Amino acid sequence: PILKAGYKMAKLYGVGVGPGDPELITVKAVNIIKKCSVIAFPDMNTAYKIAKAACPEIEAKELAALKFLMTGNKEEESKAHQAAAFSLEKYLDEDKDIAFLTLGDPCIYSTFMYIEKIVAAHGYETEIISGVPSFCAAGAAFKISLAEGNTQLHIVTGGGNIAEAAKYKGNKVIMKAGKSLKAVKQELLKSGNQAYIAVNCGMQNEKLYTDINDLDSETGYFSLAIIREGGV
Repeated sequence: PILKAGYKMAKLYGVGVGPGDPELITVKAVNIIKKCSVIAFPDMNTAYKIAKAACPEIEAKELAALKFLMTGNKEEESKAHQAAAFSLEKYLDEDKDIAFLTLGDPCIYSTFMYIEKIVAAHGYETEIISGVPSFCAAGAAFKISLAEGNTQLHIVTGGGNIAEAAKYKGNKVIMKAGKSLKAVKQELLKSGNQAYIAVNCGMQNEKLYTDINDLDSETGYFSLAIIREGGV
């Protein structure tokens, strides 16, 4: 391939490993993982465990567990992104391709995109390998359609304004919904809409709920809610 002027040879790949089930990793993702010399991942290592189940040879590769912060302090988080990018650039300078593993798809609420912007701005080549988003896997698990005909589908984060998001016309997916379930419940009582909540979708400890009253106030980081307008 023809590289842009100034680009170095090694490449940083953002690899989506899907929501949790190793069988949902794409063939392309597995091939990229096999190709790369270095495997990078957030230090909570959930994405690494999923990838290892699909591609056991990953254990023989050079591993880079990266430290990220989710404090809400933009300056602190930005410094962590800069530090992670700098550590990955050292591998690229050694002409080592890197597979940065991320849950779901790298383009949806993923830390990788912060890293990609920094690394690309420094003249390195990057590529994104799509993965199965968690809300698509959840829709399949519940056997429901996320959008039909002219229905709008809105993807929002649980850290946002749930009351405002509830005003959007159409169906809603609330990512990272654990800490916002109380607000979700309040909006459901007002609207009469149906919610489907998936906790650890695709993982061994997956739990699926169609009644929000069955849930604790907080379900953890890997949870999402699908709200369908007009009921089931």
